[in-house]
Amino acid sequence: MRSGRRSGTSSKSGSVNVRFPAKPGRIKAPNNIGAPIDAPNKETLSTKETKMPAFDWRWGALAATLVMAAVTSGTVLAEKKYDPGVSDTEIKIGNIMPYSGPVSAYAVIGKTEAAYFNKINAEGGINGRKIDFISYDDGYSPPKTVEQARKLVESDEVLLIFNSLGTPPNSAIHKYMNEKKVPQLFVATGATKWNDPREFPWTMGFQPNYQSEPKSTQSTSSRTCPIQRSPCSTRTTTTARII
Repeated sequence: MRSGRRSGTSSKSGSVNVRFPAKPGRIKAPNNIGAPIDAPNKETLSTKETKMPAFDWRWGALAATLVMAAVTSGTVLAEKKYDPGVSDTEIKIGNIMPYSGPVSAYAVIGKTEAAYFNKINAEGGINGRKIDFISYDDGYSPPKTVEQARKLVESDEVLLIFNSLGTPPNSAIHKYMNEKKVPQLFVATGATKWNDPREFPWTMGFQPNYQSEPKSTQSTSSRTCPIQRSPCSTRTTTTARII
């Protein structure tokens, strides 16, 4: 168990929730999933401060699948002594997303993850445990990220914070999460700093880093032209971006 955190208590809510500051309290995910996402402001997204690579919603779904495997393995299922955020009936997973602000188009990631966890709950949960997915809005503002992380860890007492978006927001809570020994799992950012298990063992990256994202694949083939009877060179260059 993580030291410095009191044992979790049982809860029967077993629901997936997305919480927005504009509307305090719990909002059931079915009311939020599938809602149209406003198109991002082109002028705002073109600035250096808010420019981010595109993030396919399928990454969010894959990350959700991986966290399912993580929470079903290990001592969580083997013992009756649980870390905060886990009981016999529930697993609390925290998340921070920019549901508002200059990069709010990325909110689709959080909504996709909530939809996936709802699906898992509808199918009976994880060995009988329902997932309480609590997702807060930080507006892509690091000070707000700190506030929301503290709420998730100290008030909601989640087991972990999962797949929160952006390098600046995650950097703002990097040291805090490790001091609290709460997993900062599958951060949605490609910075290389997340691969530092010696100094920050409670933080784990997820997506390819920004340096390795652009991939150039070049294939050169040489063959003999049937008419000219001379070598004909065919060169194909493909550039792909992995997000």
